[in-house]
Amino acid sequence: MQSTALALMACENAKNPETPWPLVPVYDVVIFCDLGMEPPWVKNQVEFTRKACEWAGIKFVVLDSPLYSDFMRNFGERRTISIPWWTIRDDGHKSKMPRNCTVDYKVELISKYVRWELLHYKKGQRLRDEDRKAHEMPMGFSAEESRRCKESPNPMFVNKFPLVEMGLTRADNFAYIKDVWGLETKASACTFC
Repeated sequence: MQSTALALMACENAKNPETPWPLVPVYDVVIFCDLGMEPPWVKNQVEFTRKACEWAGIKFVVLDSPLYSDFMRNFGERRTISIPWWTIRDDGHKSKMPRNCTVDYKVELISKYVRWELLHYKKGQRLRDEDRKAHEMPMGFSAEESRRCKESPNPMFVNKFPLVEMGLTRADNFAYIKDVWGLETKASACTFC
């Protein structure tokens, strides 16, 4: 939902010279990573956002991310991707093991797309100095998720958190999308989450 709000704010800024959302740039590209097991409403939100980006003249790309297929192929055979597993001890204590699927199956996929398709690097070519920490990656975290705001370990990107900077909560993002764009959104989460 929050990433949808960021994309739609960028669309609004692209069409409005007064830029109602000054902390949200008009993006060069909006990228959605399809994990292969998204609930049906996510596909509807993606299509809505794609049409809005098209209307605003912002490139919209869907990348097929092999999270589900990798999991099904590798389970029981070799390293299984780090989806959020839950454990229960003998005393009934529940805990969630760390997950890395967002980094492995979204951030890395976007990084590769930017590197190969947008910046036109060749296989084996080292990162140019002018591309080090030179590209912004906006993250759709809302104000109540500020603890998740961290620097990007990727040498190309600087993470940006416009919704946190504007103090917008999940409820604010929901209201913005519904009131301004007429779309009722739900939180996006693949089957594993």
